[in-house]
Amino acid sequence: MSSHSHGEFGSPPNASTPLSVIGRVVVATLTRDLTSQGLHRVQADVLERVHRTRARGVVLDIGSLQLLDPWEFEALQRTASMIRLLGARVVLVGLGPESVEVLASLDLPSGGFDATLLSVDDALQWLAR
Repeated sequence: MSSHSHGEFGSPPNASTPLSVIGRVVVATLTRDLTSQGLHRVQADVLERVHRTRARGVVLDIGSLQLLDPWEFEALQRTASMIRLLGARVVLVGLGPESVEVLASLDLPSGGFDATLLSVDDALQWLAR
């Protein structure tokens, strides 16, 4: 894991990621800008919950993050790849226009996610197909 420390926020080391399970879908709400330590906690919490519940889908909700930078986006892509190895589909929701502009200007690949949608409701409907 990178030692990148992004911003002054991030979850305290023992704080859990806000997770909810709706049917066979795990919804992870990322509430602060990500540090490498905070991202590791998100990965561990989500992977454990997917494995324990045998979830068939995961929604990564980043709607409350101010701006998603390229490092954070790539880290979320790696997280999505891990989730997919457990057999679940991954939907990223909540990308804001500013983040989209930054990511598009850098021409980053958008792979790793099965879909990117605007809301958790849209993601739950998509995963129910």
